[in-house]
Amino acid sequence: MKNALAPLLDALARLAPRERVMVIAAAIVVTLTVIYLALWEPLVQSRAREATNLESARALANRLEVIGAQVAAQRGSAPAAVASRNLSLLAAVDQAARAGTLGKPPVRLQPEGDNEVRVWLERTAFDGVVRWVHELDRQHGIVVSTADIERLSEPGLVDARLTLVRP
Repeated sequence: MKNALAPLLDALARLAPRERVMVIAAAIVVTLTVIYLALWEPLVQSRAREATNLESARALANRLEVIGAQVAAQRGSAPAAVASRNLSLLAAVDQAARAGTLGKPPVRLQPEGDNEVRVWLERTAFDGVVRWVHELDRQHGIVVSTADIERLSEPGLVDARLTLVRP
């Protein structure tokens, strides 16, 4: 190693003191630049890349947890919905009407074949009707095909004639 550096040290010794300081300062600057570009900068970029990857993985894990919870909730409620879809349309509507969501039973239930049931509600709370219709859809797969809702003079009460079907 000393043999390789000997010519460089001789050349440095032949320089004027002012030139020697400039060459040593330039060598220090070049050495620091090489160290920065070859070692430090790649480490910093790698760390930033890993932090981004970690954040992406955390976001994906959170999304998967939410999806897993939704799937578990759907699996938990699916057997009841499937079992209730085996009920006839009229039986499902009657059972849901007696469940108490409406507050009072329908005045009249009239089947129209196997695919349709007409329901008459009188002096029933509007929000109860909306909850009942939602419950029919969620638990039994029954939807409203036509609705005629009349607002009464008393706040929140309606008369309704609904045609319910199971698609």
